[in-house]
Amino acid sequence: MRKRVILLSSLFVIGALMAGAVFTYAQPKQMMARRSELRERMRMLRMWRLTEFLNLDEKTAARFFPILNRYDNERENLIKQKRKTLLKLREALRAEKTDPKTLAKLVDEVNRLNDAFINLSRREQAELSKVLTLEQQAKLLLFKSEFEKRLGQMLRRSFSKRRNMRNPQMRRNIPPRQ
Repeated sequence: MRKRVILLSSLFVIGALMAGAVFTYAQPKQMMARRSELRERMRMLRMWRLTEFLNLDEKTAARFFPILNRYDNERENLIKQKRKTLLKLREALRAEKTDPKTLAKLVDEVNRLNDAFINLSRREQAELSKVLTLEQQAKLLLFKSEFEKRLGQMLRRSFSKRRNMRNPQMRRNIPPRQ
């Protein structure tokens, strides 16, 4: 019951943070600052939730979170690289004449980045296994899966609401909830 209350309160906090960020219109620089601020708040919330969920003591938490943050930063960099590469791939496919060498190079780059994600996860797991018990490792895997799923759901709802608020015509075309 206690875990459920903590989970629900966490989701409420995430929702409130996201709602504030989504419904605030700002210039691009301000939006980037808000995204950065939101990302940092999400990390803090995740730290709090993970400390509770994994039942981390201070010593373990002091070793665990720097590792987690380092791999999060690496993952963000890989995501940015992959996004840029996929954009180039999309543009190459839209071109009137598609250069096979360019396509091959871009496809190879996407595959390399996918491999890098897998290697990153393996390195992260290996390093965390030195800090966490086996039970904590299992809980972490479940936590990550559930946290990402709920975060994705909330983001989709927030962006959907934002889009519908901007365009009243869109509201009429949404099928009723079942």
